[in-house]
Amino acid sequence: MQVSVLKFEEALKRFRMKYAEDIDEVGARVSLPLCDQYTMCRLETPVRGRHCSHDACFDLKSYVAHNSRRGPESKCPFCGRLTAASTLQVDELVLRILANTPPSVKTIDLDLGQGTISFQAKATSNDQIFQNDENTKQKQEKNQAVINLTRDDCDDEMEE
Repeated sequence: MQVSVLKFEEALKRFRMKYAEDIDEVGARVSLPLCDQYTMCRLETPVRGRHCSHDACFDLKSYVAHNSRRGPESKCPFCGRLTAASTLQVDELVLRILANTPPSVKTIDLDLGQGTISFQAKATSNDQIFQNDENTKQKQEKNQAVINLTRDDCDDEMEE
């Protein structure tokens, strides 16, 4: 099976165009799941149909397994559109996010104005959340990471 690739720059441009009004007014933050819709496991090969307008990707391997008997009648797990395998695109932006986040991260926030992602590191069993507790806020800030996706050296460096 051959799938096309949505290059990193094009994927980022796609998001920025979709949320252009929000970026201009207040800056846009988009929440993206990193788990497959079918298996609820972390994505390995993030794809979406060329004609899909949603932000989330699904995993190529689970898509093939789920739709193996349907052929061209395969449907997108998010929007339900007919999505033949020939229309799938691997999203390089999501690939870069996956490569730069720990496996425990299930969702990220993409800041389209800054070109960064942020995510909460997995909380330990000792962390308790109280809305007005200053110590808890400091713990949450300490567990948050920000990665600049627009720099070429983003694979090597995480800002904390």
